[in-house]
Amino acid sequence: MKVLIISLLLVASLACIEGIRNGEPWLEAPYMARIQYSTPAGQGGGVIFSQRHILTSGFVVNPTFTAFTAWVGSTSRGSQRMVAVQTRLRHPNYQLTPRLNDIGIVTLTADLVFDDFVWPIRLPIMNQILPYDNQQGTALGFGGVPGGVQPSEQLQAAFLRISPPTACNTRFPQHTIAQQFCGEDSRLRSEVCNDDLGGPFIVLDRGREVLVGLISDHFCIAAQPSQPALFTRVSAFRAWINQMTLV
Repeated sequence: MKVLIISLLLVASLACIEGIRNGEPWLEAPYMARIQYSTPAGQGGGVIFSQRHILTSGFVVNPTFTAFTAWVGSTSRGSQRMVAVQTRLRHPNYQLTPRLNDIGIVTLTADLVFDDFVWPIRLPIMNQILPYDNQQGTALGFGGVPGGVQPSEQLQAAFLRISPPTACNTRFPQHTIAQQFCGEDSRLRSEVCNDDLGGPFIVLDRGREVLVGLISDHFCIAAQPSQPALFTRVSAFRAWINQMTLV
């Protein structure tokens, strides 16, 4: 019985703060933000897209979360600085189960000063549908690495390719292609996990980095092989973002 209890506790500790699995450290992402809040999970990702705004998932901007703060300025947790949050806005049609309209906007109290360490990501242009089928991109997050019980000190990257609709439907049968897509790594089996929600999926479009997705849902279980992850398709909400922020 003691052995069983210890084993269960160990599994729980490894699962509670898992982040990108089989990823690699990522040293340059001036648009990356980390959102921290007082819940058992306590952390999510976000993306700077203007001097006053951070884009994240609807889950992360839950109005019941307390001690809500944003951190920017470095790909190392210890070197980030906190910036004050004025408001957080969740899409009015957000739904947790199944995950739909999973997008939110964090508005900061003061303008960010752009430099080499803080810089906005490009959004898809209006009416542009991204990503393309089979396109490869990069998912980023500060979630803990498997085997650890603390969030990752260094930003981690997973290189994923857009999954075929059939594979996405198998894992997320109630997803909608118009506003969501799946990504997976069939070679190294890297994947996103719990504390990465709200973080970016970025592709190169005509040689420039563009934010095309936000980490929305996953099947990240330490004892099981990696699975496709679900992303919110940013281009589907481009008009809403513009309406809320004029960006």
